Amino acid sequence: MGKINNDFYDTLNELWYQGDSHPISLLRQESILKNVWVSDILVQLFSHIENSQVKVLDLACGGGFLSNHLSSEHYQVSAVDISPNSLAIAKKYDESKKVQYIESSIEKLPFENESFDVVFLMDVLEHLDDPKIALKEAARVTKKNGFIFYHTFNRTFLAYLLAVKALEVILPNAPKNIHSYDHFIKPSELFEYLGELDLKNIETSGLGPNFLNIAFWSSLFRRRVSKNFKFELKKSFQLGYLGYAQKNN
Repeated sequence: MGKINNDFYDTLNELWYQGDSHPISLLRQESILKNVWVSDILVQLFSHIENSQVKVLDLACGGGFLSNHLSSEHYQVSAVDISPNSLAIAKKYDESKKVQYIESSIEKLPFENESFDVVFLMDVLEHLDDPKIALKEAARVTKKNGFIFYHTFNRTFLAYLLAVKALEVILPNAPKNIHSYDHFIKPSELFEYLGELDLKNIETSGLGPNFLNIAFWSSLFRRRVSKNFKFELKKSFQLGYLGYAQKNN
């Protein structure tokens, strides 16, 4: 199994929110689309109650892109990460000052069973040697009939080309081994994992860069991530995919 570097997250500091020559700036741009997608789905799922009554948990929250966004929309947000540096930055950029940020491994969470209406596993499963452990913990703390959201990379040549090799070649400040191809997860594998935990997959969509956007090509040539770099939902799962599942019991 290929080596993967998860330590660099604890050295990012302000790069989470500033700069354009580190791969984290791609995640920042990607979060613009994902945050809107998540918000739209949550509005549909919880139209019958106020946002402030919905308890959500963001696992491996990093610099707080999703956590802070959801808190600004008045959800009850708890967020977990193993990186103290990332949590400090997430807190700094939490304008609501209401997110409960906790330093913890996501493979052994400090919460009671069935504590949350929604649990997020966004951009983390591909960083784990055994994603089943994190999925099982996420399911444990999700309420009956609650939801688990996910986003990860497919194990394809396109994902290898763009999410592994291109990052190292194009962006000058890219750490080594930020992704490992053999940690990527085919959708069929993830759906099998979900089924084993009695989680019913509800919706899945592909996600990737907008290749027709001029900012994509200018970013390649400049070796900098443009502020206009855009991601889009796709029918194809060849690069990455995101979705959500419901807990049956």
